[in-house]
Amino acid sequence: MANNPSCTLLDGLIDGTEFVKYLPIEALRGDGAKACFRQGVIEKTFRSSGTTTQDRSLSHFSAVGLAQYQQQSIKRFAFILDQVQPLDKSESRLGLSLVPDQDAWPESSLAQMLSWIASIYEVRFVSEGELTDVIAANIGRPLWLFGTAFHWVNVLDSGSHCTLAPGSVIFETGGTKGRTREVSRSHLYQELSHAFRINTEAIVSEYGMSELSCQAYDYVPHGRILELDNRRFRFAPDVDVAVLGRPGAAYRKGRGALMVRDPARTDYPWYFRTEDLVELENGAFRLLGRAPKAALKGCSLGAERALVPVTRDSNSHDFPLVSNDHKAPLAAGHLSAGRIAALSGHLRDFCSDREVIAALSEELGSSQAATIALQDLTDGMPGDFDGWVKAVTVALGNLAGTLQKWLVILPENHSLVGLYPLSIGYLAGLNLTVRQPSMFQKGRSPLSLFLTGLASLPEARLSILPPQWRIMGVGETLPFDAILSYGTSETVDKIQSLTNLPVRGFGHRIAVSIIPITATLDQVDRVTKDCLGLGQLGCMSSRLICVAGKEGGKGSLKSLIQSLQSSGQKFWSKDFPWRQMVSLDFEHFRQANLGAEVFVPPSTAHPLVCLTKLPNLGELEGLENALAQNQFCLSVAAIDTQDIPEISVNIAKYLSDRRNLGTLTVPFSVLNQTQELLLRSGLSCHSVRPLGEANAPKWDGLHEGIPLFDPSLREPIL
Repeated sequence: MANNPSCTLLDGLIDGTEFVKYLPIEALRGDGAKACFRQGVIEKTFRSSGTTTQDRSLSHFSAVGLAQYQQQSIKRFAFILDQVQPLDKSESRLGLSLVPDQDAWPESSLAQMLSWIASIYEVRFVSEGELTDVIAANIGRPLWLFGTAFHWVNVLDSGSHCTLAPGSVIFETGGTKGRTREVSRSHLYQELSHAFRINTEAIVSEYGMSELSCQAYDYVPHGRILELDNRRFRFAPDVDVAVLGRPGAAYRKGRGALMVRDPARTDYPWYFRTEDLVELENGAFRLLGRAPKAALKGCSLGAERALVPVTRDSNSHDFPLVSNDHKAPLAAGHLSAGRIAALSGHLRDFCSDREVIAALSEELGSSQAATIALQDLTDGMPGDFDGWVKAVTVALGNLAGTLQKWLVILPENHSLVGLYPLSIGYLAGLNLTVRQPSMFQKGRSPLSLFLTGLASLPEARLSILPPQWRIMGVGETLPFDAILSYGTSETVDKIQSLTNLPVRGFGHRIAVSIIPITATLDQVDRVTKDCLGLGQLGCMSSRLICVAGKEGGKGSLKSLIQSLQSSGQKFWSKDFPWRQMVSLDFEHFRQANLGAEVFVPPSTAHPLVCLTKLPNLGELEGLENALAQNQFCLSVAAIDTQDIPEISVNIAKYLSDRRNLGTLTVPFSVLNQTQELLLRSGLSCHSVRPLGEANAPKWDGLHEGIPLFDPSLREPIL
């Protein structure tokens, strides 16, 4: 640990031999930047780009550190220019920067770098609209042009075309995802090459961040030709790089979170563990994206705030990919034995289809998890005609026959989430339009396979909208009677604010498993199933394990946690996805700052779920913050009482007050007692299930105790 206890450093080994201290980049958010600062007097502070103040980190520099930053930035930039397009001594380049100067962007390290460069080179800071005129006024003179990817997309979209003189270089930095039209790097380079009549080898990508005082460049030395896929970023030779593959384990080669130790960054003299995933070899790296759950950031965000967002065409909701609207309308709730038989057959075939199992195994990362998920799905279905009729009747609630056309907005957590409501909606004779999540749009995803089969059933009325479809706002005329939406609570609230249609929304929920400190191996395995079922992506998957009972005697919290880790290994029979292994380090750091004891996976050969032992939940205040935020990481809390029903009621009351009550799973021996106590407390007993059944909901027409297709009923049925 660092001398200052509020600066949390983590320990790691590089290639199993070199011991290092590393500072997670997110440690510089809030007060962490000052706590970890090592030079005493802060001369300058930069902020990373981000969408909110909370996700923007601070980066402090001393006078010495700032001077080193300036020297290194200019030296490296000059080296790259000379490597890419060397000029005769008689020639000089003019620099054109679309990135504003330091006066316009005072908190931007990128703007500061360009201002430093402008003190050495002739540089003009121009707007996107001025660029072509300035180029034309300097025809025949070699130029270097610098802009974020967001700037360049806007320049290209404006139709600008200019021929740059030989010896010119284009620099781009940052991404466009979620900020403008998304453009792949290869496509951006092709468009820039065409628009400015320049070889792609003369286009250079810069990688930097406000926390560092060095930059990496992806460049091709003059005279060489290199395919874009084969290009790699490199820092200056004295900058040390590695990749973190899992908590505490870093390597000089392979995939993981980029780690950088910059010798000029004396204000923070450790390795930085970034939120960028890379593939590293021989000191050079290729960007693979952001770590799971890491907030998007990049230099392009600063430019985006000044621009008008792109809007959708007014008729853009009229493009169903699958449509059965030509079929005769049905009376809502009108059921037939033929339709039930057709659906039952489709579901039976779907859950046993080898292609579906293979696709779900790939999606979840485990064939065992996929098999269990499909079995849970099958177990929850009604077993006879009367059961299906009852489920449809309950689902329609008090509004049977009044709301025929439903827009169904599905989340992107897993592809099985829509099967239950869409099946009930089909039997009810509803006209269903599904907005398909982007990650399940591919033709062979389990969701796509299910929708294709459902659309072919007798009397089905099903349309599919592509992922880019959006609700634009109040006043927009939508061809629906109501909306069914799954997602975060914020998403549901946003949808309700954007439309006058009735909305049945199911938002964020917290599921909890409660076991005794003396839990049997069978109970431990059932808890593991509750937590890891559906790859821990299910909205009802347990995110917190509450352990009831006092330490001592036969009960030991540490031994129980070790049993949970072993059970996790059995349940997940193959390696966790490497991105999730990396993300455990983010949770390790966050939980350590909460005062939790972290139990990290000992290896990647047989990875175990990462568990955190919370110091004390107190009166449950702060529960949401204590929950793990990354996949395959679980929080364990000790409760100093052996009364599981009492614990269940306290948790249910707390979560109900915050609209976050999800599934509670308890040992079967106390199930009835817990349900009765919840009813006496005025809470729904639908939230309580036996251990092992968190992800196996009954197809009874309800979700979270509320009818699927009746927006008028807001509270769970007791």
